Amino acid sequence: MAIYHSRVKTLSRAKGQSALAASAYRAGILIVEPRTGVRHDYRKKRGIVETVVFAPDHAPTWARDPERLWIAAEDADRRKNSTLAREFEMALPHELNAQQHQALVAEVAQALVGRYQFVVQASTHKPENGGLNHHVHFLVTTRRIEPDGFGEKTRELDGGPTGRAEVDWTRQMMSSTINAHLARAGIDASVDHRKLSVQAKEAAERGDDIEALALCRRPTRHMGKDATALERKGVSTVVGQDNAKIKSANAERLEKAFTKLSEAGETESRPPHPISHARVDPDESVEVSPGLTMGKITGPKAREVVHQLGGTVKETSPQLTAEEAWSNAQELWHQMIVPSHTIPMPHTEEMMASMRERVRTNMHNNRFEGMVREFLRRLQALLWRIGIPTRKQKAYKNARDLLERALSALTQTNTINPSGRDLTLRIRRQMWVDHQQANVDAAASRITAEQVRADNDRIAIATAEVELLSKDIMARYPVAAEPDIDTPLPTATIIPFVPRLRPPT
Repeated sequence: MAIYHSRVKTLSRAKGQSALAASAYRAGILIVEPRTGVRHDYRKKRGIVETVVFAPDHAPTWARDPERLWIAAEDADRRKNSTLAREFEMALPHELNAQQHQALVAEVAQALVGRYQFVVQASTHKPENGGLNHHVHFLVTTRRIEPDGFGEKTRELDGGPTGRAEVDWTRQMMSSTINAHLARAGIDASVDHRKLSVQAKEAAERGDDIEALALCRRPTRHMGKDATALERKGVSTVVGQDNAKIKSANAERLEKAFTKLSEAGETESRPPHPISHARVDPDESVEVSPGLTMGKITGPKAREVVHQLGGTVKETSPQLTAEEAWSNAQELWHQMIVPSHTIPMPHTEEMMASMRERVRTNMHNNRFEGMVREFLRRLQALLWRIGIPTRKQKAYKNARDLLERALSALTQTNTINPSGRDLTLRIRRQMWVDHQQANVDAAASRITAEQVRADNDRIAIATAEVELLSKDIMARYPVAAEPDIDTPLPTATIIPFVPRLRPPT
């Protein structure tokens, strides 16, 4: 399976970085800094396929020599906080061979040069020991190149809306170019530069629940060059251990989800895609468990499985009628949200008071039915958010209780065995104490003032989402007057209206 990965970063003198060192490392060459005499010698670095410099036709000859290029680039920006270079990193499909990689790299590099008129050093790397991590580093200058040397800065790539738009263009260009080369090679595979939450939503909307679940995972941490080098030498690193745990948890949860769907008769094949390292934007995703992140997707079976795995999104089946969705929403509102929520919700209160007539009038309107189901989903999301602070406090209390038990056991061991003869038992008890202390610290970090503010902000956002939808429903589907509440709705599945219960004052 072809995997899309791209990353953009800058190299700054303020961070102690050097464009000369970066060029030498990525190209596997020797570069000596002329002013300091510092040698950047990476000629023994393994895994380097080739390095090619791409520049506009009018660029001077020296711009195609990596050493002369980056010496001139650093001379052009002498401030102590200058940005010296940018880097675009792109994964290369392992399905393509070396010659096809070369053609792909050249086309992407030429597209970058054509758009920005800067110089690109493209260094292609291959994995060791039969790995699949083929990739290329596009190290680019921060200034456009003119016939007589460097010109103006490429300010459009700086931060802000313009910079984000240019990065989006770059990501889209890379993915479309990769797909074109895969198709040209006759390979039935493709990559997608869009966020995983968007891809998951699209998969669920077309009914591919397995694909949607496969796109939902907790991202792994990025491993820098130092950690990568240590791992290659067989030295275990914290980042490597964390990534191994994340991948294992992701695979386990996906397998559970697949099993649930298989038992439901949804599929007889294995999940089409393995867990990968692609990231999910946290602003557009919902954490369904410590090891699984799901984007804002729809689809009855996928949501059911996630809920069974302990997820935050409860099942809201698209098959619910307007009456059934309203009945569930009414029960949720009066029995669970009103008694526990403190933020005023005037639009929702007004809509709930007149909703029976609105449902009666529009029960066969497909658009209205969808809005009622969405209203129920937002109420469920709000209820989950409201309960998060309480659950965090409960987790902290449980962790403290377990720590006290561990300390008591250690004290008892020391009292009974003051001479320390049973050293193994004492070590085990101390390890238990250390483990429980780590759990307490982790739980405490989730109830800090900053975390409380963040949780309250999320509750406010979820509240606003319900309020906005309530206002929209009332505007789209007005009712003339409040009907007699004793008149039954034409379905036996509706829960009778329950007056709002106000807490005692």
